[in-house]
Amino acid sequence: MGKIVDKIDVLAGRTTTSGLRGRKLRIAITITATIGFSLFGYDQGLMSGLLNGDQFKLEFPPARDNSTIQGAITACYELGCFFGAIFALLRGDYFGRKPLMLAGSLIIVIGTVISTAAIRPYWQTGQFVIGRVVTGIGNGLNTATIPVWQSEMSRAENRGKLVNIEGAVVAVGTMIAYWIDFGFSYINSSVQWRFPTAFQIVFALLFFFGLTNLPESPRWLIAHHRRAEAHEVLGYLNDLPPDDDAVIAEGTTIIDAVNRFADAQTGFKDLLTGGKTQHFQRMLIGSSSQFFQQFTGCNAAIYYSTILFYETIFNKSKYRLSLIWVVFLPQFMLWPPFHHSF
Repeated sequence: MGKIVDKIDVLAGRTTTSGLRGRKLRIAITITATIGFSLFGYDQGLMSGLLNGDQFKLEFPPARDNSTIQGAITACYELGCFFGAIFALLRGDYFGRKPLMLAGSLIIVIGTVISTAAIRPYWQTGQFVIGRVVTGIGNGLNTATIPVWQSEMSRAENRGKLVNIEGAVVAVGTMIAYWIDFGFSYINSSVQWRFPTAFQIVFALLFFFGLTNLPESPRWLIAHHRRAEAHEVLGYLNDLPPDDDAVIAEGTTIIDAVNRFADAQTGFKDLLTGGKTQHFQRMLIGSSSQFFQQFTGCNAAIYYSTILFYETIFNKSKYRLSLIWVVFLPQFMLWPPFHHSF
């Protein structure tokens, strides 16, 4: 990508914020981002209460008392997330933050419809798995893009706090999934598993329609030679006119950063290098925390906690579903903003 140069932006004036400016706009961005990550948490907790449900076993006989099939049905979602995240990594900068998240939301809706519509005897298990994979692709697009979009729309002093909020609301989404699974476990029909599965659409649509009224990242706009529109967005974010000195100064800072990135011509192989930039060390710091978070097996506990409780202390008691959220409450209370300041 070449250097950013002065260029008339024919798209200036098309930025939409529904009249929101300044602090209100930033709050709307944060709420929308947290809805996206709540959906991710909901999807993580969804299968925990469904796998052991009587109606789910009736609808999907291959998964009945078969840990291998249960594991495949659960893990296929993560497989979709992986491919969605990889696509966002490779092509996200081409399409833009906002279009990628909008597409991710629609893909989640499509995947959810596929899963919810599974019915015997028409290859229902395979259809449910396909829907889970499609939903995972959409969530992979969103979770790989939302933090970048939000950080590029936030003030420097608030970025760490806001991104951590996204991680915290994953637990909130998981808790919602547990309670919905628990409530519908008393229904003696396929609604027992169809409604919790279909409820993903609520999160996806809230995120989609919330996003349609929010602007694109100013950094992405500048990187794609749309400076006037970027200054317009910066003006909305700071509640200032686009030609205000503070807005122009912030835009100039972003332009300089984008130009330095373009001049560096870095590639993926540079992640393995050291030197003054210490790319390898930075990559390890960023990725190792995420790796070890997953390596602890937290997702296995989230996905199969209902079965674990069922086979141990709460056999034949539906209250095992209500106990799950208590078990995972400490992870929310240990969220850094409760005991740290940023």
